[in-house]
Amino acid sequence: MTHPHATATDLSYRPEIDGLRALAVLPVILFHAGFQWISGGYVGVDIFFVISGFLITSIILKEKEAGQFSLLRFYERRARRILPALFAVMAACLPLAWQLMTPGQLVDFSHSLIAVTLFVANILFWRTSDYFAPTADEQPLLHIWSLGVEEQYYLLFPLLILLVWRRGLVRTTQVVALVAVVSLALSEWSWRHHATANFYLPHTRAWELLVGSLLALLSVRQPLHHLIPSRGVINVLAGTGLGLILFAIFTFDRKTPVPGLYALAPTLGTALILAFARRDTWVGKLLSTRWLVAVGLVSYSAYLWHQPLFAFARLHDPNEPASRVFALLTLLTLALAWLSWRFVEQPFRNKNRVSRPAVLAFALAGSLAFIAIGVTGSINKGFENRVGGQVSEIFHGLRQDKRELCGATAGRDVAPATTVCNRGDVRQPVTIAVLGDSHADALYSRLGDLFARLQRNGTLLTYTGCPPVMGVFRADEDSSHRCQEYNQAVFDLLANEPAIDTVILAARWSLYMESARFDNGEGGIEPSDNSILLAPVTEDARWKNDDTLRRSMVAARIRASVSHYLDSGKTVILVYPVPEVGWHAPNLMAHYLKNNLVPDHHYSTAYDVFKTRSQAANQALDEIPEHPKLFRIKPELIFCNTWLADRCIFAIDGKPLYFDEDHLSLLGSDFVVSEIAPLLERTTP
Repeated sequence: MTHPHATATDLSYRPEIDGLRALAVLPVILFHAGFQWISGGYVGVDIFFVISGFLITSIILKEKEAGQFSLLRFYERRARRILPALFAVMAACLPLAWQLMTPGQLVDFSHSLIAVTLFVANILFWRTSDYFAPTADEQPLLHIWSLGVEEQYYLLFPLLILLVWRRGLVRTTQVVALVAVVSLALSEWSWRHHATANFYLPHTRAWELLVGSLLALLSVRQPLHHLIPSRGVINVLAGTGLGLILFAIFTFDRKTPVPGLYALAPTLGTALILAFARRDTWVGKLLSTRWLVAVGLVSYSAYLWHQPLFAFARLHDPNEPASRVFALLTLLTLALAWLSWRFVEQPFRNKNRVSRPAVLAFALAGSLAFIAIGVTGSINKGFENRVGGQVSEIFHGLRQDKRELCGATAGRDVAPATTVCNRGDVRQPVTIAVLGDSHADALYSRLGDLFARLQRNGTLLTYTGCPPVMGVFRADEDSSHRCQEYNQAVFDLLANEPAIDTVILAARWSLYMESARFDNGEGGIEPSDNSILLAPVTEDARWKNDDTLRRSMVAARIRASVSHYLDSGKTVILVYPVPEVGWHAPNLMAHYLKNNLVPDHHYSTAYDVFKTRSQAANQALDEIPEHPKLFRIKPELIFCNTWLADRCIFAIDGKPLYFDEDHLSLLGSDFVVSEIAPLLERTTP
């Protein structure tokens, strides 16, 4: 009888593949647990993709050669393999989500239930979540994005094989290789221009699965290790594969651009192990170790269970749980994985116990149930009444804070114009422009009230994820490539609008100091006498790991941009970094209110933490030369060391000053705008 984990090209069971699965899942679990020493553990997903591509393609090829391939049988196997354990984990999440999540979090969770069920979780999280953001750790189903990629591959790849198989094995291999190369090229381009999409979407992940598919195609007639007579060479190849994987696991980090050429390390390493690490090699013997094989057998369930356990632990305790807690949760993950493998996965894979009609009925009923639950949670806005009136009031106010603004975003391009985003006395000519990113957006509602009181008219010229600086943009934002174009249009617009005599610049300056890319230095503004020349950038300084170079270049371009406005005769009000709290302020506030905690230092963050994080940005802004028309607003002087010594507050009287981790709420904006008001009053005719 064929073992359930056997490949199609070699029907004998290969325990080293289960060991390889363990080598994939354990780093992912430890990475999500927050253990810093395994900084590249997320590449376990890349390893899984190659294994999946290899095994699935092997099965398809074997059945095609035998004339037994059936799409219905193929998708039935996928349903048996994937849905039972997935639905079990999703069901287990429901009571915990109800108990621990705020209304906003429950709405997001409801959306993820729908997306996961429809196998488009990767698309949902592409639009809503940065995989490496701190808040991502609190999303129980974030990790299911990878299943979305795999299912999309399962949907399309068999059709590709059916289409080209009649042309022969060689042509099929050539077509798959071509698609893989194109996908890799798209991935290498996309991490520079669409980083989030590159991480989540199938067209830039496909090549990783196709590496496994190509290996299966090359092995269909004869295993590759049979072509090499020297056992020493085979051991070297298998050892090289293991070395590449370990290199990626322990040297990659959250800033490494994957997928892309960097991801060749874990993917080619996996392919080398699949091809050459047989039982008679030292790598094969290592991976066939009993405990690794045991973990590999339950790796799918372990992957499903770990993220919900970690996420709900973090939701239960707003302070990051101790490492020992995550160590215990890791052991619990493996225990639950064994239980679901033994009592959920195995029975459903047994066709004698669960028939095809039963599997299809289960898949349909489960899918409809989770979609219905997700729709209900979304329509009811996370059931605000379950959290109590005081907590509910927090989120009711936030919906007003997170208003729809007219500034440009990745999903809504708005050309800069003085007639699109006006606030204040619109009967007057536009004399004030607010420039920046979403941190400037957050101030704009209260600034509009100020403009109206002063009988002045202002306009918003912002682009999310884009600082008001020529030639600098985020390396991890999908809209980054539009920054240069948008900022150039803003510069041109203000040059042709002499009536605009004041510009207010606000941005998440600290982020750009730490995560920035640059244009090629062509175009844009001409540097003034007191600015540093905008030298062309031929390489991305971020990936050269030269923090000093990157920060100095960002600082130079900030000075050049501010100097440009001053030299053109405009008054510049420069808003320094807002103290970012580092967590979702309303959610944390709700947690404390629900648990009747005293509003003491819990409602603040350490001032030293903010000063360290913003040191480079503050230094860059401080180095801008003094000018009669340059005014500086420092939010840290408002929020830090004022109410509490050595602390920066994020709430007052139970009301958050932020509507998320770093954007000011209307209440928070009031404090900053009150500092801007005297400056505008002074310059108002």
